[in-house]
Amino acid sequence: MGQDIAEPHPEAGQSRVSKDARICSGIAESVHGRIMTSRRRCDNI
Repeated sequence: MGQDIAEPHPEAGQSRVSKDARICSGIAESVHGRIMTSRRRCDNI
């Protein structure tokens, strides 16, 4: 049950933002050339 504490999700809204940010970070790190696109999408969220 340690994972639960590592990623707490008191509210669905907060969880969604965290997930989106994580995905954006992963995409940006994966594709250096697509960072601009990923960043823009993250900003929109």
